[in-house]
Amino acid sequence: MTMPRTPEQAAADDALADAIRATIHAYDPDNTGLLVDYVVVAGQLNADDSHVVTVVDSGPGSPTWTQLGLLEVAGVQLRDGFSHDSPD
Repeated sequence: MTMPRTPEQAAADDALADAIRATIHAYDPDNTGLLVDYVVVAGQLNADDSHVVTVVDSGPGSPTWTQLGLLEVAGVQLRDGFSHDSPD
């Protein structure tokens, strides 16, 4: 069961989705796709103990299997891109 979001959480989710759309458009102005879901992965440095924590968040109501699928596809694409990169 999903907990109701606060107004601040809803506004933050909307701002994040808008930022993702703006980033997609900035890199591919001709992209006409519809953003249907997202997963954000970030490293966060904890100031209290200097440990880096991985933070994973997704669109509101995104089921776990969708999150895992998006992460798996991204991992495959990144690994494939690395295998095609030429050494500097």
